Amino acid sequence: MLTETGQVNLRLEAPGLRLLPGQSMEQHIDLANHSLPDTFELVVEGFPPEWVSFPSGNVLSIFTARSATALLRLEVPEDAAATRMRGKLVAMSQTQRDDLALKGELDPQKAVIAWAVLELEVLTPPQLSARLQPRHGTGFQVDYRLILRNRSPYEGYVTLQLAPGSNCKAHFSPQYLQLPSGAGREVAIRVGLISGLPRQERNGKAQRFQVVAQPQWLIYQTRTDMPPVIEEGEYTFRSRWEFLRRHPRLLAWLGALLLLFLSWQLLIFALQTVFLSRAETEIDFAYWKVEGSSLRLEGSAINKTLLEKSPAALFADMYVHLNERNQKIEIALRGKIPIFDTKNDFAVLRGRLIVENNELKFVADDPGQPNSFPWQLLPPDQMVKRLNPKLKNFASTQFRGQKLEQARIEGNTIYLIWKGAF
Repeated sequence: MLTETGQVNLRLEAPGLRLLPGQSMEQHIDLANHSLPDTFELVVEGFPPEWVSFPSGNVLSIFTARSATALLRLEVPEDAAATRMRGKLVAMSQTQRDDLALKGELDPQKAVIAWAVLELEVLTPPQLSARLQPRHGTGFQVDYRLILRNRSPYEGYVTLQLAPGSNCKAHFSPQYLQLPSGAGREVAIRVGLISGLPRQERNGKAQRFQVVAQPQWLIYQTRTDMPPVIEEGEYTFRSRWEFLRRHPRLLAWLGALLLLFLSWQLLIFALQTVFLSRAETEIDFAYWKVEGSSLRLEGSAINKTLLEKSPAALFADMYVHLNERNQKIEIALRGKIPIFDTKNDFAVLRGRLIVENNELKFVADDPGQPNSFPWQLLPPDQMVKRLNPKLKNFASTQFRGQKLEQARIEGNTIYLIWKGAF
């Protein structure tokens, strides 16, 4: 801002300022003298005196047609309230003041030879609140929540990290976030121990840590850093195996259960291998009838074979029911020993035969059922899979130059149909 009186020009870099409590700003003042050599005193009116200072001094001696520069510093105390202030920067002539004093004039305003308006807006200080929940946690890794809230009229950008010097490490989700005015946000924090700590520094020892929320505020299109907000927490490391170490009986029971489970799986695998191998050796084509380009197998023949040669006959009778309407095959088991239902079917599996890549496949309605008890002892899909090599060998003599095209149920009969050429 430039103020001219004809004798002196007074120029301010920024006549209007915005400052937060605790902030300060310096600007240059240019004073040009177009009159006789004189000494000028710079004074700021309308502001608290303790807010104003002239680091380079406020008295300038200037010759004619010369100029000088002073430095004005405004410093707003941290406890200042938000307000707007309007004052003046004045330049008083020492020569005129001396002349007035000789005449008995005591009013210093009459010595003012130039002035400029100076405005200051003390802004509302931004405020970020943070709360850590819980304050203390125990475990291998502990999840905390940091609740942030922007309680200021400005938009904020917050960066989160752990203060250095702690034995803890943390993962923030998210680590960088934007907080509009009045908005709140919850941040998930997972805290654990840094690697390489001695045992005596880990187990059972409470570790203190500090979460540092560093805000940056967007104030009138200018990003301003402010002091961080710090929340303290406590974390006690506990090994994942600590619970079992404290309960040896439970560990023994779990070990026994694991051993029993593995033994059961080995037994099932051994039985499955034996049953499938036996079923594979018992498969023949004595009951299959060749009709043109198809093989025909009656449902009654299937059931007779199962009753006579199925490995499952040791503990249950196996029956097959064919359904032409939905082209489904239903396999049922009826117990032969008291631990199973001996009057009704205690297990039923449904599926269909399909042809894929010149191979016959059994697809269960429930894909996981063939791997469940009791079907895992003799899975139908594995039985059909083992049938394919024999089926291809048989077809190489009966249907030479053709490929398996379709599996179809008609009445109580299964038809496997070969067509075309390989």
